[in-house]
Amino acid sequence: MLETRKLTAGYGNMEIIRDIDVKFNSGELTAIIGPNGSGKSTLTKSLINSIKYFSGEIFFNDLNITHTSTFDIISSGIALVPQVKNIFPTMTVQENLDISTTAKDKNARNLSFDNIYQKFPRLRERINIRASNLSGGERQMLAIGCAIINSPTLIILDEPTTGLSPQLSKEVADSIKIILKDGTSVVWVVEENPKDVLEIAEWVYVMDGGEVRLSDRADTILNSKDFKKLFLGI
Repeated sequence: MLETRKLTAGYGNMEIIRDIDVKFNSGELTAIIGPNGSGKSTLTKSLINSIKYFSGEIFFNDLNITHTSTFDIISSGIALVPQVKNIFPTMTVQENLDISTTAKDKNARNLSFDNIYQKFPRLRERINIRASNLSGGERQMLAIGCAIINSPTLIILDEPTTGLSPQLSKEVADSIKIILKDGTSVVWVVEENPKDVLEIAEWVYVMDGGEVRLSDRADTILNSKDFKKLFLGI
């Protein structure tokens, strides 16, 4: 579905990620793991052309989108939920969803809202609450809801459960599983608790120093001695 070939990108004149080759398959959850500063977030931003490219190419459904505008990339069916600044804090839950949907017909808009509230029942309870007054987990649910309200074929999540309590992390993760079952492909960037994500992922890319150091099936990496030593500390 989405593929990069020798992608090098960064900020200003500084290359942050180098020669990145990744493939995200349709209908699968792919995990990107690695320590802080390994280039994971930079990779996600490069996929929607929000940072500077130095070289390489990006393909989405066999179309070269390397120099396509961010707006057109998102319109083509890719959604990105960044780790921060992913909602409008002064707006209510309903207003955030309302401004995010592209549906014009009133009935279609209402169906879109109902779909999000079914996936995130907690948001329905907070429908008229300002986003700034939501908990961290509720904000992440809202950000994901805003991203999927237009039914993207691929959603990229940058550390959606980092910093959340175990209960809220589970609620967010359960909602992501529902999104995956509905047919949306998911790329999940994870720094904390990678084991939980790898247990439901199909494929994993391990990044470090701005490069992909390892890629393999999730179950293979999860059971490898190197992974247990590096990421689980056992």
